Amino acid sequence: MNYLELAHDFEVGERQRKAVCRRMGVHESISYDEVPNPAMDALKVALRSGHLKPEEISIRSIFEATVTDRMGKRCGREMVNSWRDTKDGRVTGHRIYESGVRSAAFANLIGQVFYTRMMEEFNKPELIGMSLVELIPSTHQWEKFAGMTMLGDHAQEVKEGHDYPTVSLAEDWVMSPETKKYGFIVPITREAIFFDTTGMVLRRAGEAAMILAVNREKRILDTCLGIVNSYRRKNRPIIDTYGASSGDHDFDNLVASNPLADYESLVAVHEKFQAMTDPQDGEPIVLSKTQLVCPKSLEWKAKAILNATEVRETSGDRETIVQGNRLPRDYEIRSSEYVQSRTGSASSWFYGDFQGAFAYVENWAPEAVEAPTGSHLEMTRDIAVQFKISERGVMAVKEPRKVVKSTG
Repeated sequence: MNYLELAHDFEVGERQRKAVCRRMGVHESISYDEVPNPAMDALKVALRSGHLKPEEISIRSIFEATVTDRMGKRCGREMVNSWRDTKDGRVTGHRIYESGVRSAAFANLIGQVFYTRMMEEFNKPELIGMSLVELIPSTHQWEKFAGMTMLGDHAQEVKEGHDYPTVSLAEDWVMSPETKKYGFIVPITREAIFFDTTGMVLRRAGEAAMILAVNREKRILDTCLGIVNSYRRKNRPIIDTYGASSGDHDFDNLVASNPLADYESLVAVHEKFQAMTDPQDGEPIVLSKTQLVCPKSLEWKAKAILNATEVRETSGDRETIVQGNRLPRDYEIRSSEYVQSRTGSASSWFYGDFQGAFAYVENWAPEAVEAPTGSHLEMTRDIAVQFKISERGVMAVKEPRKVVKSTG
């Protein structure tokens, strides 16, 4: 990689970006997503496509190519070289830094590398949580899901010359818990730049992102699997996500002693769905995309049941009837080691419309934000730049009747 060319392209892109901001009448601090820098976009595409890997990038080389003084002259290499020798009378890198350098380009370019490394952790296929929920962006601490139920069959015949009847929505809502913020700070120190320990810095960023990603995965699964209960409708008390019909829990979405064994196991689950109705209008529970969630120990069993070519049933007179597998093949099986880890059971499994039942309310997505330059940490802890990796959101139960739990 030609780092001087990258720095030049970034500077040209910044001038173009500032011109666009002036024409739009907005400040140049506006997000790069809204007013992009072409050089940043090119780096982003290269990283996301895999043509350029984060580990192949040199932190020191980017620092040397992008850091400039007040006059716009590159001084990154001089700063790094001055760190080698701190004899009396020598202007050190710290003094150059104090005199007023511009390191925004370094922070922006390295920030893109950090973001790519971070999203590698969040997008790992073994993390199944986000595939089980509807993602709902929100600007509120709490989200109110209004009108979660169907209107029902209230259509009336309109006689000739008569007025159409007015239909109003019944007041119905479900409240989410309060969103919470999670995050870490990852610094890049003078030593990391001087010794060019790109791999170590990226490993540190990856570890922080992994902790954050696993934390979100556990919070999602805890709600989807009924470990944490948060379903609260019309300001009533919170009730269990799964359970038999009793008291405030006026629906039955739990099948006890129903191990995932064969075709009949899924039939028992569908019978539960048939017995439940919409709490507002009494209409049947309608499922959209269906998923089967199970521990890793049951994954192959689930695939064998769904992909079987025939089903054998024994009638009352012990006659064996062989017929084709009538189960639809569009079931999606989702499994991970965290399912058994969170439930503590190797035999419990879940089936239904998870995205219709659960939502992840997100104030902001996982992001890597660089701290502004000029921090006292540059002097006290030799931190050249630092990044905050954070996300804010919460799990919510929209309609628990759309998923059924079975125990072994």
